[in-house]
Amino acid sequence: MNYNKHYDLLINRANTRETIDLYTEKHHIIPRCMGGNNNENNIVKLTPEEHYIAHQLLVKMFPTNPGLILAATMMAVSSKYNDRINNRLYGWLRRKHAEVMRINQTGIYNSQYGTCWISNIETRECMKIQKNLINTYINAGWIKQRILNWKLYDIQIEKIRNTNQKKKRKKLIPKIQRKCKKCGDFKCQTPTICKKGQMINTLIKFFGFNKNVIGTNAFYEEYNKIKKLIYDEYHINMLNTVAIGKKYLISSQRVDSIFKSLEIKHRTVKEGQDIYFKSKRGILV
Repeated sequence: MNYNKHYDLLINRANTRETIDLYTEKHHIIPRCMGGNNNENNIVKLTPEEHYIAHQLLVKMFPTNPGLILAATMMAVSSKYNDRINNRLYGWLRRKHAEVMRINQTGIYNSQYGTCWISNIETRECMKIQKNLINTYINAGWIKQRILNWKLYDIQIEKIRNTNQKKKRKKLIPKIQRKCKKCGDFKCQTPTICKKGQMINTLIKFFGFNKNVIGTNAFYEEYNKIKKLIYDEYHINMLNTVAIGKKYLISSQRVDSIFKSLEIKHRTVKEGQDIYFKSKRGILV
């Protein structure tokens, strides 16, 4: 499509027609971003629809001019007089605008390139400077930070100070050494037994574990004695978990849990089958 031809036809029609009793908008025939001026011969009165189309034609004619794309994008904004938004036209224009802005706002082309925010805690000032001046301001007492809410900043600083003071106090206070509740020592001889749960209450209730030794050095001796008792019942007397449960009035599920806690291995399937067949033949009682 010849966009230049359509643009010229639009401008010529507006210049040659009689005065119309409608709302019109002034349009620069040669846009100011391309060197146009405000002289009367460079200005034409267009209806909002014509003005909208004229700016889109200019973008089509000069697709790399950021000023034209920005102007056309602003033309797509509705006003109290007219609703210019058209989804199809507005969509391609927004995509074009986004592409140009991405290029124009990258690296050295970005309006904020090479700048940073600094704040002065004493004077409560906040301003933007060039990064090459940052050391000069830092030496003068400024900090590299943008502080918008000074009240909130003061609250946060106070919280940080209180937290740091608490940490210092914790470091100064020595840790209190406590005796182990099971073996009664400050340093457990067998931490694997003392630190993890061993179902001590269950052993006391069903297997005769002497609770008076808890918290004394005799704890390990009593613990190993009960462990040997259960081990012998299973591996020496060849009782299964169900039989052990009936003998000590405890469920077989609890017996399995005790085996796991005391680290007593179960018999393999083959060993269990051998014991079963031997008992059937009368070898085992």
